[in-house]
Amino acid sequence: MTSRTRLALLAALLLTLVVALTPVGPSLQQGLMEVVGHLVGPRRLAAGLNVLLFVPLGAAIRYWGRPWALLAAPVVSVGIELTQLTMSGRNADPIDVVANTLGAAIGYAVAHVILARRRREHVHNPPVPSFWLTPPSGDGPTPR
Repeated sequence: MTSRTRLALLAALLLTLVVALTPVGPSLQQGLMEVVGHLVGPRRLAAGLNVLLFVPLGAAIRYWGRPWALLAAPVVSVGIELTQLTMSGRNADPIDVVANTLGAAIGYAVAHVILARRRREHVHNPPVPSFWLTPPSGDGPTPR
């Protein structure tokens, strides 16, 4: 695993943990409900946000190249929900585990498609050697 991939995986995990474990005040919840909550309802809004929260983690796991590591998403999610049981300002919900796991799977799938396209483009359009692109040096005759 490259240091860049390791950093992306760590950043995705930290982002997920910080967002999931930071107490949310009533003003943020009220604001979200005013903007989109009336369109979809509070339960669907919460589920949608949980899906979005885990998409970066799923993508980072795919870039890491270890498909079995996708099993970490439900484990992390259960850990978060158990921690939220002890926190004021947070609600633990088993539906969140399902939504978080779905988000990780979506992130994994999107990253997989992106990587497959890059691989396919690289096979069909291999990089041009740099010596083909450099202008001729002044050693030879100059064209008229």
